[in-house]
Formats: sequence, C-alpha cells, structure tokens
Amino acid sequence: MPMYEYRCLDCEQEFTEMNTYTRRDEPQECPDCGSTNSERLLSTPSLLGGYNSYSSGSSCGGGGRFT
Repeated sequence: MPMYEYRCLDCEQEFTEMNTYTRRDEPQECPDCGSTNSERLLSTPSLLGGYNSYSSGSSCGGGGRFT
C-alpha cells in the first residue's frame, strides 16, 4: 500500500499515512491534535536503494574497465 504525505490545517503538522490510491485524497486524522482537517501534499516518489542500485554501469563497482 502506498504512503502519502499530509498536512494538518489546524496545527500545521506534516505526517505520513499508508492509504489506498482511491482513498488518498480523503482527510486523514492528525497524529498530534486528532483533527481530520488535513490535506494531501504533493511529493516526489522515492526509490529504495538509491539511483545506482539497479544500474549495471554504476560507479560503485561491478563495471568493466576500459584500457
């Protein structure tokens, strides 16, 4: 299940919640103040392992050397 970032409009706290794609825009309960007056934030997706983890030509080893 994807994780989404939200901001409480009452206390300004930002928090992350796991939610389904179809329910992602529904207001979520703030873990700090308990309010459901929240909005989903736009965020960039993160990749586990970093940029070069799946690249065969990474500079972290495994690549061939040209002579």
